[in-house]
Amino acid sequence: MFSDPLNLLLLVAAVTIFMWLRSVLGQRTGFENSERPIEILPPVDKISSEPAKAMKMVSNDWAKYSFVVPEIAQIDQLNMHAPEFDLEHFMSGAKMAHEMILVAFAGGDKKSLKPLLTKQVFESFEVAINENHRTGKTNLFKFVGVKSAKIAALDIQAKIVAITVMFDTDLVLHEQNSIVTQRENWIFERDMGSKDPNWRLAATDDQAIVQGAYQT
Repeated sequence: MFSDPLNLLLLVAAVTIFMWLRSVLGQRTGFENSERPIEILPPVDKISSEPAKAMKMVSNDWAKYSFVVPEIAQIDQLNMHAPEFDLEHFMSGAKMAHEMILVAFAGGDKKSLKPLLTKQVFESFEVAINENHRTGKTNLFKFVGVKSAKIAALDIQAKIVAITVMFDTDLVLHEQNSIVTQRENWIFERDMGSKDPNWRLAATDDQAIVQGAYQT
């Protein structure tokens, strides 16, 4: 089963990424006892006596990871529902989730996929995986790496926060000795009113190949 060194490497990478992903995107820890000190943040109105400077820093942070900086009201709403939200950590976790989901899907690993997807998306992936197995289509592609990842949209409805990330990803397609770059919009969703701190993939929008294949 693991005679192919690349398959073994992908398996080890997937396990490693899963453990790191849970530490970045959150775990189901509830209210367990912890010996780590709890950091209490000051009220918002006492964070900075220079609002103009603070506002510029927020804009710069979002500009680094986004195509368009969200409206200040949206950012304030996000901070209100999720004061612990860290943009850099979210993007790091989103890229890891992107890789792990692609690797698991390519390998037909439904067990690894389930905790990373919403129920509706998992059911769609499950149907596709079952069909691939039925028709003998396995290892459809191999993950190479994420070329770029940027936030394309931020949407907040009640306490449901949805963040769309556009990925440009290098893949080796099945039975082709070439690399292609595929662009996809992935929507990660989290219910801020829930005790569950995990973000899950809620939708994908495949925009097909954006860069021609080149030989490996």
